[in-house]
Amino acid sequence: MLLSILTLYNFYFIYKGVYTFQMSLLLNPTFISTHVPPFWRGLHAFRVPALLPCEVALIPPLHSWLPDAYETAPYPGTVILAGALSLMGGFGLFGILLPIAQVFPAPLLGFLIFLGIVSLVYFSLVAMMQRNLKRMMAYASAGAMGFVTISFAAGILENGYDMNLELAGGMFQIVAHGLIMAAVFTSLYYISEFTGHERIPSLGGLYREAPLASSMLLAALMASLGGLPGFAGFIGEFSIVVASFQVISWAIMLVIFA
Repeated sequence: MLLSILTLYNFYFIYKGVYTFQMSLLLNPTFISTHVPPFWRGLHAFRVPALLPCEVALIPPLHSWLPDAYETAPYPGTVILAGALSLMGGFGLFGILLPIAQVFPAPLLGFLIFLGIVSLVYFSLVAMMQRNLKRMMAYASAGAMGFVTISFAAGILENGYDMNLELAGGMFQIVAHGLIMAAVFTSLYYISEFTGHERIPSLGGLYREAPLASSMLLAALMASLGGLPGFAGFIGEFSIVVASFQVISWAIMLVIFA
């Protein structure tokens, strides 16, 4: 990604005589298509949209550190990590790359959809096997970001109403996911302080001892299940599933399964 930025920086100076890192200038589609040679344009079109979504889709081999970071970090750090920092890649997709979407080749966008589906299914399955509640939600949070990658790539491949629904669902998913994960880990903090542990088998009968904290946790966990109507996560994920069917066809069943 850094090499792509430096490539654009260099060609902008060659043709414009100005040293700048201004995104509106370096990422201008007219500048890229007219002044950047085809070879470097192809490398740029691969590097940036391929590497940045890797931070959003949270590809399993590249992000095995993430659950450990969630589990070992103090709860204020976990809330910031899950509710804000993990969403910055989504901002990069929609805030930086979307304006120059026409330079991305269709095979690359299809590959990004594949990565989003793989991360979503993988992290969801692994989350089911966890015995630590904090670690389970770390995997669930990582998997849910696959929706953002799918919405970005599928939205570029579509036109009209489906494109608008796809991209709007992805943007809404970023905001909703941040709020939901912050609520989940905040609730977990109170549960951990009250019980002294986070292991799921040891939390039986929690409602009798801490009804308010357990109710907050239940509401947050239900909201994290994006398929439940009435919660914020439903709007973004349902929009993505409905609109992306036109692009990925029956592969959408993998997303629904996850």
